[in-house]
Amino acid sequence: MPAKIFGGDGTTFEDITVNGTAHICHIECDDKFMLNAATGVEIDSLDGVKIDAVADSNFTITGSGQDLDLAVSGGGAQELRISSEGTGSNAIHLNAIAGGINIDSVDMINIDAVDEITIDTTSADGHIAITSAHTAGQSILISANADASSELDIDAGIVTIDAQAGISLDAVADSNFTITGSGQDLD
Repeated sequence: MPAKIFGGDGTTFEDITVNGTAHICHIECDDKFMLNAATGVEIDSLDGVKIDAVADSNFTITGSGQDLDLAVSGGGAQELRISSEGTGSNAIHLNAIAGGINIDSVDMINIDAVDEITIDTTSADGHIAITSAHTAGQSILISANADASSELDIDAGIVTIDAQAGISLDAVADSNFTITGSGQDLD
């Protein structure tokens, strides 16, 4: 039989406080431990909070229009860490089923990978925009120069390059710019 704690006369619930001042409060169950509250559950700690499980787990908000916030708000050199020891290709999976994903940063964003990085859109009107607001010097760098045989491959239906100043193309080996279409000109 499940254990229940009732307040007052057994029908009217009152505040229940478990106080372990200078001691550890230990709750142990042979089956599930459930917390049910009509207006919310609050857990406050002057130190850390630790929740461990050995099986699949979830933290789900089911109410329409409700949010889930995970934050470190004390200031200083804080980190919000999401870590996975999974070995599959989706060891960390971010899935926005019906909306988008928005990442904002007041400083840099670094993405490092030992293997490939792939960015794809799958809809007919899905485009990829890379924009820099840098006003002087190198604004956008595409580097494929790890070796003399490294290739930068650009495939497109149409390529348009506009510059407010000059354009410079330099190479140290034989090069070509060729129009292969019949009756087509190079101006």
